[in-house]
Amino acid sequence: MKRKLLLVLMLLLCIKINAQKEATVWTFGNNSQIDFSSGIPELLSASAISSVEGCATISDGLGNLLFYTNGTKVWNKNNEIMTNGEDLLGSPSTSQSSIIIPKPNSSNLYYVFTLANLGGEDGLRYSEVNTALSNGLGSVTNVKNELLYTPLIERMTVAKHSNGTDYWIIVHDLGSEFLAFRVSASGVSTNPVISSTGANYSNSLFGCMKVSPDSNYLAIAKPGNSVSGNNAIQIFNFDSTTGIINNTISIFNFFLAGEIAGPYGIEFSPNSKFVYVSDFNVQDGYSKVHQFNIENYTLADITNSHVELYSGTDVMGSIQLASNGRIYLANSSSTFLDEIQNPNVAGVAANYVNKGVNISPRLSSYGLPQFAAQTPEIYINVSNFCFGDETAFSLEFGQTVDSVEWTFGDGTVSNNETPTHTYAESGIYDITANVVSGTLCKTILKTIMIANLPNVNNLPDLELCDDESNDGVEIFNLELQSDFILTGVEGNFNVSYHLSEADADTGDNALDFIYENSVNNEEVFVRIEVVNGEDCYAVGSFLLKVLNFGDFGDNGTVVTINVQDWAAFNNMITVTVEGNSIYEYSIDGINFQESPSFSNLDAGAYIIYIKDFSKCSIFQKEVALLDYPRFFTPNGDGVNDFWKIKFSELEPDIEIIIFNRYGKLIRSLKSTDYGWDGTLKGNALPQSDYWFTVKRPSRGLQHSGHFTLKR
Repeated sequence: MKRKLLLVLMLLLCIKINAQKEATVWTFGNNSQIDFSSGIPELLSASAISSVEGCATISDGLGNLLFYTNGTKVWNKNNEIMTNGEDLLGSPSTSQSSIIIPKPNSSNLYYVFTLANLGGEDGLRYSEVNTALSNGLGSVTNVKNELLYTPLIERMTVAKHSNGTDYWIIVHDLGSEFLAFRVSASGVSTNPVISSTGANYSNSLFGCMKVSPDSNYLAIAKPGNSVSGNNAIQIFNFDSTTGIINNTISIFNFFLAGEIAGPYGIEFSPNSKFVYVSDFNVQDGYSKVHQFNIENYTLADITNSHVELYSGTDVMGSIQLASNGRIYLANSSSTFLDEIQNPNVAGVAANYVNKGVNISPRLSSYGLPQFAAQTPEIYINVSNFCFGDETAFSLEFGQTVDSVEWTFGDGTVSNNETPTHTYAESGIYDITANVVSGTLCKTILKTIMIANLPNVNNLPDLELCDDESNDGVEIFNLELQSDFILTGVEGNFNVSYHLSEADADTGDNALDFIYENSVNNEEVFVRIEVVNGEDCYAVGSFLLKVLNFGDFGDNGTVVTINVQDWAAFNNMITVTVEGNSIYEYSIDGINFQESPSFSNLDAGAYIIYIKDFSKCSIFQKEVALLDYPRFFTPNGDGVNDFWKIKFSELEPDIEIIIFNRYGKLIRSLKSTDYGWDGTLKGNALPQSDYWFTVKRPSRGLQHSGHFTLKR
């Protein structure tokens, strides 16, 4: 019974921890709003925010947006100004203008901390929000703009207390003192913990600072406003129990210099081993992004670990760790965020992606919202997705794992921290890892596909007929090969094409699907891989062949063209080919079709094209669809002054006879005649209906009808 009760308590703890999703929605920049609930940042409808730099957002435990701020205004979840939500004393142009944290042990109360810009007298203040008011849309209460300290530089960050409930709001004065204000169920302490350490910041008012996810480190960016070259970052130890900051390491000589230049944004990796720094020169429109490894906490080791991940003309601002374990950078004045996909990995393997997230039509500025450190995310890493391979599992987690129970979705389990498993069948499997780390109990889910790769051996070559140049070069649609490979195959795969087997093995230098070959019989390599399983792939090859033109058909090939006209807008051409090949048909020489019939055609002249794929040849012949005018007006205005059979000139042997209602012959016309002008022996005939007969000897047809002469 005790054991069952313990299991129930642990399960409840897991559910409680898994529901912490306060950082799910971000609002920032100019009307930007993205959602991380799926693990991938998804653009939401426009927010109301406008902020050059600092901003803050808070969601509920299920990831639903509650409210957000730029330091002067508070908007509710409907993007409306919250009741009493104006005139906060922060600033949208403060580097870290605002932070929102829930009041400990309260379900409805939140604190909004604001910070003035450039050491302004409004300093650090806080206001209280009650989300139960205003019909659940929230209201700023009478606790508003309460002053805690002034003056201060533009840096403010938040850390979880070691008790797991309280928070520390950390700021820095204009000298060399950090101030840590404790926030508990009793409210906001007005007596900060003061740490006198590090540089004097009186000449470095803007920039950011952050506390690491494990709460052991604090890092601060120190840009300059001159060309002195003293721009730096400083890293400290942080004690989340006492709020004390000490053990300074200062890093110089890596950063840009200028009037408004130097390190600005700063962030830690999820495992707290790496520090990322954005480094800009605003006036010159240039920036860099740096990575430092702080695992061995010595100046020499940290500086020796330096890697420059980006250098270019995009100006990077704030850096923020997201709940999906990736890091995002504000790409100022653009419709993009930059992304670090593997921030727990050293060097270029961290995979920095310039303009990795498109937020168009919204704009990013210099700021991103910051959040209190969430319960550390745990991620399941899986490798070897190919059926028949040993699939390997591991956890990505910045803390020690005491125990883990894996279920592999096929009835088998393992308590190994890094197990391998061979599946008996291909298919979709739901993986579960129940992780215990100290007092943390968490359940992580991941769905994987164990795939049977399509066969890419002995692929058919892609063939095209050459054009009249016969130069052996044509434009191929490589996706036709993709269709062939994936037909009838279950699963999700990426297909790419490459000019070398080495590139196909690595996935580098992929060709566009619409590709013009450089030489005839060019070999192209195809790589097919499981989506989100890059280590499960196969490589094959085929040729791009351009075939020379030949003569159409064989000696026994017979082409018959049947025309059904005299039907106004519903004429038809049908082609019959007696031959031993595959044919396609066209009436414009551009758009070919498998069907030999063309319907709903207007009267006129057409050229029939027949493409013979076995000979790479094209047959063509002109045909005519005839019709007649229903009336004409021979009044000399140059419009409809003559009556004749439309396109009769295309049938040289045609004969036309015109007579009146009494059967009297009025005029005979040939295909070369200009037409009838409405006269008989030079005299204008009256307005009336006239009849005609058309003989078409070459077609064995005869038509009759009538038309109107109008005056």
